[in-house]
Amino acid sequence: MDYCRVLVRRGRNAVALEAAREFVAQNGAQHAATLTPLLRRLGAYDEARTCAGQWLEQHPQSAEALCELGWLQILSGDEVEGRAALERAAAIAPESAAVHHRLGSLHLRQSDLEAAEAALRHALQCDAGHAAAHVALGMVLDRKGETEAAQRAFQRALQLAPDDATAYFNLGAMYAESGRFGPALEALASGLALEPASPEGHYNTGAVLLEQSHYADAALHFRAVLELRPEHPEARRALGTCELRRGRPGRALRHLEAARRATPDAPSLLYSLGVCYNALELPRHAVRVLTHLAEVAPDHARGLHLLGVCLDKLGDRDGAVRAYRRSEWVRTRVAARAGSARVATFLEPS
Repeated sequence: MDYCRVLVRRGRNAVALEAAREFVAQNGAQHAATLTPLLRRLGAYDEARTCAGQWLEQHPQSAEALCELGWLQILSGDEVEGRAALERAAAIAPESAAVHHRLGSLHLRQSDLEAAEAALRHALQCDAGHAAAHVALGMVLDRKGETEAAQRAFQRALQLAPDDATAYFNLGAMYAESGRFGPALEALASGLALEPASPEGHYNTGAVLLEQSHYADAALHFRAVLELRPEHPEARRALGTCELRRGRPGRALRHLEAARRATPDAPSLLYSLGVCYNALELPRHAVRVLTHLAEVAPDHARGLHLLGVCLDKLGDRDGAVRAYRRSEWVRTRVAARAGSARVATFLEPS
């Protein structure tokens, strides 16, 4: 088991999972309590649930086993059963910080921030040294706009557990969203040093580098995400954006088209596709995608202007003039508004 943990720390999750499965086949029931959280961490939820069931058979009144089973059910998409298991665990151990931490995390997943904060503060009343509860509370406070309190929660978590990569990742994401890119990259690098196979850590690092126009370095991190999670549409789209801004529309197009299959109506993706098609001298393809962009985001001024350019290339002068005029009208109207758009979305670690 220690061998598996070392492999996880080194980012060799696939090898760790095979070793854990071999261990389960040989003597899983005897070590269900140890195997369950390890398999959960490796993303093997079905196998982890089997181990949690064996754990409960051995210890039917174990709040810890019920808590693990409930969280696994939630991660597998069965929030009703998962919540019921967590509530049974709370009835058995009403002062368990671990149980209230999971209940608070469930409320956070459901965007019930008030209930999440109440449960997490209860967890910290039970055990002020529960680092994961401080991390989850920081996430709640960040969503509520209480930035300084959120930062204190993450920093407290790191005082209690200096090897908590999730705290570093969340702290880095919070710094990034406030434009503090230097501290953000430092925090994210610390998290990746602890968990080099974290898709969230690589994605957030890539997003910060993309904001700073370090496209080649950002692309390395987005590729790392896709090696870990091939069906990650945000990373696929961001990688396409990097390639596009590096002047590689052909490479960008492959990633952007793949991302569109998962998010067909994302305005930034549609615009990037339009730019690619135009750069590759495919104006008809560009017009199709930019027309769709105008339908889903009528105030996308750059998209409307590019639509005009592509219609002009196809000889549709009247359509081009309408698109240009609409673009200028949108620009004039939007110029009066405050605020700006982010290039990339920062994901919170799960």
